[in-house]
Amino acid sequence: MENQLINDYINLFDQIFISYQQRIKNQKIATLVSGGIDSSIVAFFCKKYFPQTTLYTLLTLKASDKKYTQIIAQFLKLPLKEVSVGKNDIKNSVSIVHSILTKNQLEINQIHLPLAIAFYLVLKKIKEDGIKIVFTGQGPDILLAGYHMYQNIPSVDLNAKIRNDLPLLEIDKRRDIAVANFFDLQLINPYLEKKFVDFALKVPSNLKINFINDEKYEKYLSRKVGEKLDLPKEIVYRHKKAFQYSSGIIKLLKK
Repeated sequence: MENQLINDYINLFDQIFISYQQRIKNQKIATLVSGGIDSSIVAFFCKKYFPQTTLYTLLTLKASDKKYTQIIAQFLKLPLKEVSVGKNDIKNSVSIVHSILTKNQLEINQIHLPLAIAFYLVLKKIKEDGIKIVFTGQGPDILLAGYHMYQNIPSVDLNAKIRNDLPLLEIDKRRDIAVANFFDLQLINPYLEKKFVDFALKVPSNLKINFINDEKYEKYLSRKVGEKLDLPKEIVYRHKKAFQYSSGIIKLLKK
């Protein structure tokens, strides 16, 4: 079953990206990367179907993502733009992002505000660069049990918990779309396509959290897909770390 699901995952992504390719022709593409498995798989398929792809990542001086985003960019032979931000960038964006979230009736808390600020700052650069279409890796943290909280849930209850958490995924989607709309950018989330969501909900729990070389991994199936695509080992076996922490944005916001 494992090998079949790995192939099904890859074939499904091919189908999804072929449909994008039919709608998007001769346009520049921005792909957001953090150096994790989710965004790296999206970047792989963007490279395959859209030759005018540029990778974007947001970094602070405290960021741990820099090494990994450079690894995936070099592997895919794609240009990488590092959007470096500091305290003043955060300070100048807080009120704008606060307004965006408020107008869209989205909760402002310690999770959504840092994520929305980071998203705002990187999309601002993409807008300045004249790109109108942005791909993200949003989705598998819930769909494929990426968050640490899922590791403490019994396997028999995992998929039920994920189904219960789907409304949280919708909130994340609304937040990101609200920021993208502010810049008049089109946001594309391959993992949130109905075909992929339906697929992910049918993946057995043991293929969402399992061991690789005696080490327990979240998003197990995605990592096996990464192996099949020959992605760099540093990317495939990098454990999940929340973007607001790996980018360093949360530390600057607290200051």
